[in-house]
Amino acid sequence: MEFIKLQYVYLILMIGGLSSLFLGPKLKDLSKSIAKITIILALLISFYEGNFEINTNIYENLTIFCSLISLFLATKKQNWHYFPLVIMATIGAMFALHAENFIYLILGLELCSIAIFLIMALEPMQRSKNSALHYFILSAFITSLIIFCISDIYVANKSIAIKQSLSNFNIAVLITGFGFKLGLIPYQAWFLRAYNTSTYAAISFFSLVPKIIIIKILVTLIPSDFYLNLLFIYGCLSLVVGNFAAISQTDTRKLLAFSSVGHFGFILIALGLQNQSVLFYLLIYSLTFLLILCCLQSMEDKNYNIIKFKGLYNENKLLSILLTAGFLSNAGIPPFIGFWAKFWIFEALFKADLILIAWVAFIGTIIGIYYTIKIISLIYFGDNINKVKISFSTYFISLLFLLTNLAQLWSS
Repeated sequence: MEFIKLQYVYLILMIGGLSSLFLGPKLKDLSKSIAKITIILALLISFYEGNFEINTNIYENLTIFCSLISLFLATKKQNWHYFPLVIMATIGAMFALHAENFIYLILGLELCSIAIFLIMALEPMQRSKNSALHYFILSAFITSLIIFCISDIYVANKSIAIKQSLSNFNIAVLITGFGFKLGLIPYQAWFLRAYNTSTYAAISFFSLVPKIIIIKILVTLIPSDFYLNLLFIYGCLSLVVGNFAAISQTDTRKLLAFSSVGHFGFILIALGLQNQSVLFYLLIYSLTFLLILCCLQSMEDKNYNIIKFKGLYNENKLLSILLTAGFLSNAGIPPFIGFWAKFWIFEALFKADLILIAWVAFIGTIIGIYYTIKIISLIYFGDNINKVKISFSTYFISLLFLLTNLAQLWSS
């Protein structure tokens, strides 16, 4: 049943992607509509398990959902190539998520990466094309490194299955390659440049979809002491440096980029704990991040400086409350759902007697709260001159965010 369902998903995505591509720039609105319908159909098929049961594969459903939101965030000025490219990247992501060996994984990842490279290059600014080229060159080098590692795994084990025992050298190379894809410290350079030259629609896609794939693969790998220690090291480094660097940022996109680095540091720590907190954190972070992006997209201007938040409450109270809720949840402040995601990781760290890592995570969280308070103080004080119009995607994500918070409070 699973294989047949995947065939339908791939078929719908391919037909929709080709249809959106062949319509061209003259029928841009129709191309966008077809892309949306395609992703919605793929999401519905992905959710339905058969016999009126719901598919609980969070990675698969979340990937398609993020693709859908990125299409809704696209403005009228978005290049028409963006829509078929999102579908192309989604096909690659689905291919990688269901890969059982490294060859299929690389094929899916690279299909997704090529589409992301083209999405980054669509912006008319020259620096966007420079960022895309920077990402392409570094990505090609990292992919070559991963392929070399796969060949070494095959020579040693006569197998290219993902779920097998690996040597410390292979683990180190794979973590380095996947760390680049995640934009972890010290591989964050391409990630920051990509954020700084992209629209919110593009950011909502490439900041989540490739990372969901990598987290799924890291969960699949058979853990060893060396593997877990590497996860803790990369996690602590990214958590502290990412949040600390976010303090000095005045560009909202750079601030979100460094914040993302910090959050995926948290996710790596959860991965090292080998429990279900990683999946919950990934889900909550994705939902919160999309809520913030939808709110930012509703502020109709090209000013990315955080000064744009000044006095927003006087202009639009609802948007201010939604943005405040998103940032508070992102910082892990109760009673919002982001608090529970971090709380379960802290609880697991103390139970595992990893006190030092818990202190590092606590320091990173406090730093994150500091720049969150700075943004919120801007929202409620001063005068705002920005035009604000809340989009459908903002209402939709806000509703999901509210329901998730209520569900967590009820279960608690």
